[in-house]
Amino acid sequence: MMADSDLASQTGCCPSTKVFLLLPSGLASALLNSLLHAKMQIPHYVIICRKAVELARTVSPAAVITLEEEWGDWLASQKQMDAAINHFIEAGATLKAIEAAIAARQFTKATGIVDFLEPVKAQPYYRRIGQHYEEANNREEAERYLIRAGAPLEAVEMWMRAGDWEAAQKVARGYLKPEELHDFYSKRARSCEANRKWQDAEKAYAAAGEIDLAISMYQRNRQWLQMLRLVQQHRREQLPQAHLLVAQAMQSEGSWREAERHFCEAKEWKAAVAMYRQQGAWEDALRVAKVFGELGAAKQVAYSWAISLSQDEAASLLKRLNLGDAVVEYAIQAGAFAHAFQLAQVAAKAKLPEVHLKYAMYLEDSGRFQEAEGEFLNAGKPREAIDMYLHTQDWAAAMRVAEQSDPTAIMEIFTSQASAAAAGQQYQLAESLFLKAKRPEAALAMYREAGQWQQAIRLAEAYLPGKLQVTIRDCLGHSTHAPAVQGCVLTFVCYLCQWCSLAKANICSAACVLCHTIQMHACVCYVGAG
Repeated sequence: MMADSDLASQTGCCPSTKVFLLLPSGLASALLNSLLHAKMQIPHYVIICRKAVELARTVSPAAVITLEEEWGDWLASQKQMDAAINHFIEAGATLKAIEAAIAARQFTKATGIVDFLEPVKAQPYYRRIGQHYEEANNREEAERYLIRAGAPLEAVEMWMRAGDWEAAQKVARGYLKPEELHDFYSKRARSCEANRKWQDAEKAYAAAGEIDLAISMYQRNRQWLQMLRLVQQHRREQLPQAHLLVAQAMQSEGSWREAERHFCEAKEWKAAVAMYRQQGAWEDALRVAKVFGELGAAKQVAYSWAISLSQDEAASLLKRLNLGDAVVEYAIQAGAFAHAFQLAQVAAKAKLPEVHLKYAMYLEDSGRFQEAEGEFLNAGKPREAIDMYLHTQDWAAAMRVAEQSDPTAIMEIFTSQASAAAAGQQYQLAESLFLKAKRPEAALAMYREAGQWQQAIRLAEAYLPGKLQVTIRDCLGHSTHAPAVQGCVLTFVCYLCQWCSLAKANICSAACVLCHTIQMHACVCYVGAG
């Protein structure tokens, strides 16, 4: 009979024979010898394990688990994964059974085993199963197991690799966290943009809530129509700036018509006009100006066009456009009088007096009065030249122009000069000038306003006798030198005569009227007797 240790060593590759050491020594030895004698007909290890398990089920059931697991281990070491699965299951070695099933590509069996694990322990296996299904192009199953593995992002990336954007988006929306969803869409958008898949990139940017990045993408890649579409849909307030950007790009490329369209959409039609002017495309510049700027803008363009030509060409152009008068008016408004005279001479002769007049007014405002005088006269407006000199109180120059060109203004000049003298309290000079202007009433009003009653009465007596009594009455009402009239009226009349320096009949007559006014008939009689 062999020793137990010899038996274990003799079995060589089967550590499961350790179970025989738990049996009665005689029985174990007999069984082992029997099995060893049969090794020429069947594989030695399988015979031992199978017989050992059968024997253990009867003699020592607790040892079956160990035997089954070690049998499975040996089969796994021999790459017999299919055979190992059931032994691991019998041994309760679930994880080994799963590994064996996966290695044997028995994924249905593996799934059945994994389903009995706790979720945390099952997730790594679900991921591997999902990866297998992806390799097998069974993406629906792969998605299901990747989600069960807690890896929805991997499921999303799987669908993206397969080019199924809708499926990827469905998983992403259903299972990803907000920040993961944003990162996913952003990554997707950048990838599509790098591959020049503009529409896919736009969808991803929009899904990530980054519509501005989509707009910028189209702008960087000069996809102008797509950029404008997004701006109109999502950033309408920025549409004019977007059109302006496109217009400038079109202009730099030499696409004038497209540039014009976008300039006008941006309400920058003047930029379109300037663009055409730079290119010498005057007809187009004028067309745009007429449509968007009406006559004022058209005049400006036609003016610029005309002055770029010779006189004969300018005359022909303005005649063809029927804009001679309008262009001359624009030149006047722009203060370009040299051009205004030139253009009026060749295309609008009837406008020459107006040009002279406006130029004269410009010279007057500039303080160039002698030059202005000449232009006023050239315009046939001597009265305007006179008014200019009256305004500057250059009486001699005003008189010179009046005497030469408009004698009817002489009296007005005297009147203006007199008013100026009165304002400077030069009453005698003012009176003289008023009288030259045949306006004694103005002189009388001057004295009355200045409180010069003695001079007023004198002037009224000499030139306006019909206003003498009123003047005296007003004088008495305003004078601070006459005594109160409640006392002796005779004393008042004598004072009046003394104040007037000469008691003339008309003065006394005026006094009588005044006395009647205050109802003192006796005094009036006395004055009459005197």
